[in-house]
Amino acid sequence: MKRIYLPLVFSLLAISGCSDKNNAEVTPSLVSEKKAVDSAEVENDKKEEKCVVPDVEVYDKVGCLRDGLAGVIKQSDDQYDKANRVGYIDKDGQLIIPFQFDAIVAGEGGESLDFNDFSEGLAAISKNDKYGFIDTKGKVLIEPKYDWASSFSNGLAVVSAEGLYGAIDKQGKTVIPFEYQALADFHDGFATAARPAKDPEDYESKYGLINKQNEVVIL
Repeated sequence: MKRIYLPLVFSLLAISGCSDKNNAEVTPSLVSEKKAVDSAEVENDKKEEKCVVPDVEVYDKVGCLRDGLAGVIKQSDDQYDKANRVGYIDKDGQLIIPFQFDAIVAGEGGESLDFNDFSEGLAAISKNDKYGFIDTKGKVLIEPKYDWASSFSNGLAVVSAEGLYGAIDKQGKTVIPFEYQALADFHDGFATAARPAKDPEDYESKYGLINKQNEVVIL
């Protein structure tokens, strides 16, 4: 799932205006919240965590250290074999989490393999084409049962099931119901989202902004 940039969404909303008859006017509170989220997005970009890669050369791929661990992909005679290819090492290159998780097929043509970094103490892992989450000890905290999963952000992770997106907390509880056609990561309590079109012939996604209580803030 591609990242949805809030400033772009707001620009599109500003151009198109509020066509919904129940939302004909933009209240001052919504304008303030829009400005707050715009500012928060800029701050998030400024605070982008520096990527420190452990100095090791025995793996096909080495990721950035996040929460003290970096993902690695084990070398294989078959570069397209994704089973049991992903593990995690510490800053000294010591293998902390064994190679028991599957690599994620990446690239436009599926020509590369990847993994998810740790975020907020958890990492999204893949096993048998399902996604779950592990902690920094390698313990599976949320069993692989989702079709796709993002990293945790603001205490929530976006996941998908049966073609729809929702969000879960660190206990695996569904916080945002699986009712969205698209859902971005939460930042400062907000996320861009789009529900499936009511008209099957309407292929244009209409994005809005929701909070962590699944309330529509901007439509």
